[in-house]
Amino acid sequence: MDNGQKPASPQPFNETYREAENGYVRSTGDPGLTKREYIAIEAMKGMLANPTTIEGRGDIERRCGDIAKLSFKQADVMLKEAENAE
Repeated sequence: MDNGQKPASPQPFNETYREAENGYVRSTGDPGLTKREYIAIEAMKGMLANPTTIEGRGDIERRCGDIAKLSFKQADVMLKEAENAE
């Protein structure tokens, strides 16, 4: 698993059992957001905090798509730089 696919906030292993149709099923929970997703969210928040990012540049749906793509590109660059620094 590459660094970007690791959980952003890993939780300790917590094995629980829940009732299911045919007895009990082991559940280990949800690892949550990946590092890549977390960094993209933070980048997007920064872009959206600047009103000029979304003002007067065509239709809102296209602009939001562009911001989302740019957020993930920023996350990919940051993760690559972190790998190179190690």
